[in-house]
Amino acid sequence: MSYYRPRGYGGFHIFPAETPVTNFIIAANIVTFILLLLKLVPLTLVPLLIPTSSSMIREPWALLTYPFISLSGGVWTLINLLFSLYWLYFLGGMMERSWGSQRFLFMFLGLSGISGLFLAFGGMLTGINVPIENLWLPLTALTVIWAAHDPHSPVMLFIFPMELRWLAVIVCALLFVSYATVNPILGFFSLGGSIVSYFVGGGGSSFSRGVRGTRNLRGYNPLEWYKKWQFKRKFRRFWGE
Repeated sequence: MSYYRPRGYGGFHIFPAETPVTNFIIAANIVTFILLLLKLVPLTLVPLLIPTSSSMIREPWALLTYPFISLSGGVWTLINLLFSLYWLYFLGGMMERSWGSQRFLFMFLGLSGISGLFLAFGGMLTGINVPIENLWLPLTALTVIWAAHDPHSPVMLFIFPMELRWLAVIVCALLFVSYATVNPILGFFSLGGSIVSYFVGGGGSSFSRGVRGTRNLRGYNPLEWYKKWQFKRKFRRFWGE
């Protein structure tokens, strides 16, 4: 049995040439964090790039820019940023190599926008002007779509082995709790992009694959043209299975 883990390409490179989109997202978060920490950027620009429930209609472009900006807010913000960048480096790099940069960028921006819209709608329902920020909304959705394609494959989370589907459950639970502490309804709507990812990735059949007696729901996947079997083959070839 083999586990998903990074594999070298002609030696170790901090920013591999094969993953320009992932590299850019990581670099943008590092640069904006430092610039905001040192107060080298006018704070009046920040609201234009990070939407809230009330400003989303006036500034719709911010639904695509918020994942590229990390606000400086103390030690906890730095720890959160480091973990999100680590996960993006591993997950984003792997998916970009498999999908190609153009498709990965399209998926990342699409899931960012969808996740932001769901959370903003939850804020409208609760009357909470919730800020939509950081990488975890699209990262969680990407984790779910990855797991929906190949749920029973093993992965190493630091030193802990687990199946991909359980890793997706853990990440979703953490995202839910982070917003549910403010309001349970916000917690539910924060998972909107992940729910969409589950069905886009063929989750109706993938998460149940291998369970005896479960009906195959593959035909209900609205994006079957993604050719799920070919996607799995690329993953397995990349990781040397």
